[in-house]
Amino acid sequence: TKGGRLEVRNILFMAGMSAARSKSKLGDKYRALLLRGKKKMVALVAIMRTIIVIANCKIKDLLQQTNPLLAHPLQS
Repeated sequence: TKGGRLEVRNILFMAGMSAARSKSKLGDKYRALLLRGKKKMVALVAIMRTIIVIANCKIKDLLQQTNPLLAHPLQS
């Protein structure tokens, strides 16, 4: 099914396509997935998910730098 937010999904798709065609680590990962026999769309979705993980880590780091309590609200 086509779940999720359409705008976010479209942006991730375009970012994933760019990353897959680049000579970056994400491009290398995409090509490695293809060599292992994954379909192009499956490999692209894996790259899109990797982009989400990277973005979440960057947000977490930013929160820790600006306010440590926001990054870990349960710790006092």
